[in-house]
Amino acid sequence: MRFSTDSHHNNIQQNRLAPVHNKPLYIKTQNHNVEAEDSAIQLLRLQIKGMSCASCSASIERALRKQQGILEANIFILTHSGIVKFNSLQCSVQHIMESIKQLGFEAIIDSDINSSTLSNQAHNSPLASAIPTNITQNGNPASLHSSPNPSVLLTDSSTQNISLFNKIHCFIENRLLTNKRRLLLSLILSAAILYISMLHEMLHLPLPAWLYNNFYNGMAQLIITLIVMHLGRTFYFRGIRALISLRPNMDSLISIGSLAGFFYSLYSLLQFGVITQEHLANWHLYFESVCVILSFVMLGKYIEENAKSLATQNATKLLERNTKFAQKILNPEIVDSMQASTASNQAIQIQEVLVDTLQIGDYIQILPQSFIPIDSLLYSPNASIDESMLSGESLPVNKEKDSLLFAGTLNTDTMIIARVTQLAKDSTINKMQMLIKQTYESKMRIALLADRISAFFVPIVIILAILSGIFWFFYADTQTALLYFSSTLLISCPCALGLATPMATLFANARANKKGVFFKSSQSLENLSKIDYIIFDKTGTLTDGNLQLHSINLIDTQSCHTKEELLKICASIETGSNHLIAKAIVQAGKGFELYKNKRTTILANAGLESTLEIDSKQRHFVIGNAKILKEKANITIMEKSQENLLTIHLAEKKQDGYQLLGNLVLQETLKQDAKETIDKLTKAGFVCEILSGDTASNVASIANLLGIKHCAECLPEDKMRYIHSLQNEGHKIMMVGDGINDAIAIAKADVSVAMASGHEVSIEYSDIIYFHKHLLGLVEILQLGKATLNNITQNLGFAFLYNSICIPIAMGIFSGFGIILNPMIASIAMSLSSISVVGNASRLYAMQKAQAL
Repeated sequence: MRFSTDSHHNNIQQNRLAPVHNKPLYIKTQNHNVEAEDSAIQLLRLQIKGMSCASCSASIERALRKQQGILEANIFILTHSGIVKFNSLQCSVQHIMESIKQLGFEAIIDSDINSSTLSNQAHNSPLASAIPTNITQNGNPASLHSSPNPSVLLTDSSTQNISLFNKIHCFIENRLLTNKRRLLLSLILSAAILYISMLHEMLHLPLPAWLYNNFYNGMAQLIITLIVMHLGRTFYFRGIRALISLRPNMDSLISIGSLAGFFYSLYSLLQFGVITQEHLANWHLYFESVCVILSFVMLGKYIEENAKSLATQNATKLLERNTKFAQKILNPEIVDSMQASTASNQAIQIQEVLVDTLQIGDYIQILPQSFIPIDSLLYSPNASIDESMLSGESLPVNKEKDSLLFAGTLNTDTMIIARVTQLAKDSTINKMQMLIKQTYESKMRIALLADRISAFFVPIVIILAILSGIFWFFYADTQTALLYFSSTLLISCPCALGLATPMATLFANARANKKGVFFKSSQSLENLSKIDYIIFDKTGTLTDGNLQLHSINLIDTQSCHTKEELLKICASIETGSNHLIAKAIVQAGKGFELYKNKRTTILANAGLESTLEIDSKQRHFVIGNAKILKEKANITIMEKSQENLLTIHLAEKKQDGYQLLGNLVLQETLKQDAKETIDKLTKAGFVCEILSGDTASNVASIANLLGIKHCAECLPEDKMRYIHSLQNEGHKIMMVGDGINDAIAIAKADVSVAMASGHEVSIEYSDIIYFHKHLLGLVEILQLGKATLNNITQNLGFAFLYNSICIPIAMGIFSGFGIILNPMIASIAMSLSSISVVGNASRLYAMQKAQAL
């Protein structure tokens, strides 16, 4: 199968990689035109600190989308990031940052900000003026809210004292009191206040003598509570700000619920301990509840963040392989003039350079146990490369000269020399990193339900809590009203609802990435669960793709005297192509000095039309399958059925028409696990079919071996129309191909899988990039898609059920049956509900190897 585009032969490979469909690289915000004619339309990437749940991200989104000049805003809780598309004539970066700050969050311009945005900035543009000039040590822009360098503004001793105080404060808050230490200190203090308030009496354990004084005991509880509240003060800062801006979130619920208990306890301490000095029995202190509430919420958030970190370990390891330096060979002429096997360290001059400075054609040296710094071709005779980060295969791959080496893979044995074939920005590892980021910064359709509900969930809970408090205030007393008011706020869990989809997506992607499978978006993961019809390309997908020359048949001995001459002409034509068939022919003719290729045109993905300079004369040829020879050269070829053999015909243009010169017969073999894969998919209820541009006999032989339907001699348009007809019948189609061929058909399928290899990592064409070497991984992909959707459904179902049952209980509706929840139990239940969602989602990462769907 070939591409349908015209080009000079030197540009054929590039044109075959050119996008031909409109599948967006990102969903939602990323489908902007980065080269928009209107330079005022800009894209801003942000890192957002302080988001604790999905309702936080939803509130920021809603606030930004209501601002004039902001065209799109998407905030991602998984990556704590956001992308804002805005009109700089109507809205400035400062305004965007300030809007986020007013909600209680801190926004920092992402160091990976879209290059197209920066390129459009003039010195007086909002974005340019907003980017701070002070840069941190790691090269990232400093926060817009960070203070100027103190050394610049020191004018007197008072300023020095303030600066010293700020430094001490920053050291304590950011270095000394890490999140883990804050949590541990909060838990210790909560245990202490529980002991002095109730446990010592329940367990008949001693207290210091002064704590038996009711007032002193209450003051000790107050001091401990203030310390714990300070440790968890971010809940109050964010929650109160969000409440004031009329966009309450989970932090608002925690803030109101715990503050209600705190102020009531403070009132009781002052009223009964200082003013009236009544007996302890009249005191109603809930200081311990405040501490326990904050501690358990902090614990729940800590567990959530650890789970996210665990799920992204695979991506982190991939980033760690992206080495910044390479050993460039300064005298490549020596390498070119000698055998790679005899090249010595004494003869080669090496300089360590930044990978970004390497150009295509540069030679590099790679030491043993070093990562490949950039995509390149192996110049040394052989190498052993660990490609587990791409394919999931633990065993090293043996590479021969001119084999592709991927950035991020590991050279395991000896020092090797390689020639750079891609710029650093276009390397395989960068594409994988982009895919991982895209997936985390995308949303499934099913997530939209949770987003819509979370927009109203928190306000409704606050209203229910107020109604409950008012009812019990008149029906019972203030203490009872406070109990049910706080419990209603604290039992509700928007986090469980908001985490249901993103956590399942996170763990599913981590599982897939570990196996060498990369999703373009979360939506493609969701679509997998709906697939019922699978269409396979043949060459390089069901067959191993390593075609070899089987035989040469010479027909016109006058125009082409020898079989070697026929092969030489064919190799000269195919040298500019990147197709599997072309590679096999070029490899077979490697020992010949090829003819000069003047022009080559690709014919409907099934052949090439070329002009070669032979003996100072220009001769015109057509090469391809029987169908293209009939259409282009009006030559009818009767082929015999030969299993697993591909016949490529060559014809030359004469004065009276085209003359058939002969043909090359290539042999292909079925992939080892192709039969087992098709059997498993068929048994699971999927309809499998082959659509191929190859001859009927070749396609039929493969289809018969696999026991599935087939359609041969298909042009890309035929495949697209066929897929469209199946979709009209209600089928959901997954197409599996090599990621470059049949781009139109791939774009039409509901889910497309690219069997990626080499420079054929085509992010533009497919939904899923598949680096796994075995086809059985397709079974696992489909199983993962079903399991992910089931997991999301379970999480959402649990979140709805939990809130539907627990909120009425917390309001006191079942108090007549003795079922009552105090605020401490409510906060524990709320934290456990979020943890249970995370725990259920983590099962996706621990899935066993697929055995049945």
